[in-house]
Amino acid sequence: DELAAKLQVVQHELLRKSEHAEQQATKWQHHSASASEHEAIVARLKQQLEDMESGYRSAKAVKAALDAELHAARAHIADARAEAAAEARKQRAQLEEADGRAATATREAQEARVKLKAVQASLAEAKRHSSAGEGKLAEQAAAHAAALRAKEARIMQLTSEVESGKPSEQQMFHIAREQAKRDEEVGKLRAQLKSLRGMLKESHRVLTHLMQQEALLKEELKESRRNNERAEGLNAEYLKNVLVAFLVKVYGDAEDDEHIKLARVLMTILRLSPDESAQVNAKIDYFVSSWWHRTANLLKPDKATTTLWGSVFGG
Repeated sequence: DELAAKLQVVQHELLRKSEHAEQQATKWQHHSASASEHEAIVARLKQQLEDMESGYRSAKAVKAALDAELHAARAHIADARAEAAAEARKQRAQLEEADGRAATATREAQEARVKLKAVQASLAEAKRHSSAGEGKLAEQAAAHAAALRAKEARIMQLTSEVESGKPSEQQMFHIAREQAKRDEEVGKLRAQLKSLRGMLKESHRVLTHLMQQEALLKEELKESRRNNERAEGLNAEYLKNVLVAFLVKVYGDAEDDEHIKLARVLMTILRLSPDESAQVNAKIDYFVSSWWHRTANLLKPDKATTTLWGSVFGG
């Protein structure tokens, strides 16, 4: 717009000079100026007119080049913003997915802790029952063994009396009855011993199963913790990737040094790797040296242009 305004001023001055030249020619004709002087003035004015037209054409060419570069830069900015938006959406989806996995892992870890506590309680209860059963079995076995030893001693005594011919018929009947009772008690003791052994075996089986479940739940808890740690690491890594993508893409429309200072601060806080820092620095350097600065330099008046306009405007 500034260049167009300057061009309009040049055209206006050119028109004024032309009118002035015509007025001077008329005036000189009226005052009977010499033909040679008139031709020299006309030639000088024509030369000035040609110089101004040449400058006007050059200015139009510069403006057209700037317009083309501006259009290309705007298209590049639009593409960069669209790409950054797509990347941000992708990173957001990845973050949401990671958050979902982390929530699932946390829930599974809590469930595993509850199961582990229940299994540990069951294991402790089973151990108590097992210890109580073993103690009871030992007590009953000792009592039955003592009774069995007493019965065997009595039987041996009666058998000795039978062999010596001392016992009477009543004693023989008593011996037979004692033997039958002993056999019955031995059978009961053996059945009880078998039952207690079965109970003890079942207790050991349940105890082994509970210990296996405890080991499995502990492993599940460890896996859940590892998943939580991985999810937290992924969240941090995704956040870092999002910020890196932002820093790389945002300099499509950077305008001043404040953005660059902000980028340096973020790069320091995030502790970017050398490759990531190189990506961001490359984008910053590219846009600092791109058409933003070139356009500003082209719009600045140089000495040659100032001299040309000064000669045109009589400066």
